[in-house]
Amino acid sequence: MNYPWIAGNNLSFDLDLSRIERLNVLDGFHETSFEFSPSLGLYIGERGRAAAGFSYLRFESIEAGHTLSTDNTDDLFQVGARLGFDERDNWGDPHQGWLNEVELRRTGGFLPGDGDFWTAHFDLRRFHPLGQTHTLVVATLLSLQSGQPGIDISEYMDFHLGGSNTIRGHSIRELGVYLAGKNQFLGTLEYRFPLLPSREYEILGLASDLGLSAAFFADTGMAWNVKSQVDRNRLHSGIGLGLRLLMPAVDMTRLDVGFDAEGNWQIHFASFSKMRSQRSRLR
Repeated sequence: MNYPWIAGNNLSFDLDLSRIERLNVLDGFHETSFEFSPSLGLYIGERGRAAAGFSYLRFESIEAGHTLSTDNTDDLFQVGARLGFDERDNWGDPHQGWLNEVELRRTGGFLPGDGDFWTAHFDLRRFHPLGQTHTLVVATLLSLQSGQPGIDISEYMDFHLGGSNTIRGHSIRELGVYLAGKNQFLGTLEYRFPLLPSREYEILGLASDLGLSAAFFADTGMAWNVKSQVDRNRLHSGIGLGLRLLMPAVDMTRLDVGFDAEGNWQIHFASFSKMRSQRSRLR
């Protein structure tokens, strides 16, 4: 749930509430998880943004050895805050401006429950106009986490690369098995141009703001646990092209075809921007 414009457009409220039951293929266990994450946000002047919130996460595993606790159930309590600078000329389909955000979260430690680590995200995005309607997007995401995997930080809180939200052209079920770690770096270069201008369309008697654009892109990235793993051999890349369906409330819906260095291709489908989704570990 998202309520972005409270009290004169200066206060916002977000709530993520979910329950997941799945075979967690990448981490190798049958997972049952629950999340409750409310947060409040506000404007700082015209361009500044700030937010703070807390999270309760519960992870259960049928198999032993995948949680920090010995009873195969972890309870994680988190508090966090983020600061941002947003000068985009358009929220859903920006043509120029910066969107930068720094987020810091604490899990465990002085809080109850399992785990004892910090998480920091540095999310930088630049939208640069090329002519009247074409846009060059440059985006980077650096995520750093403290603690020793399996002792302070649980294995399901790491990052797996590949798929629609990291390095397109690679399957997350293949690349993500070995290119994973508590830290990650992602870079994206994307050239976008409109196919249908974003405006109000009426479909079956219902009116809504919609738009369609195309994009050529290049992705690169790596994930690691220790400093010795920061190596060029762990850096993978992909290129491709895709469509962007611009819709109210969901930023954009992405349909991409990506190619790896060997020419193998993958189809990717996702909602919201890449960096936003990866920060939430959406696959």
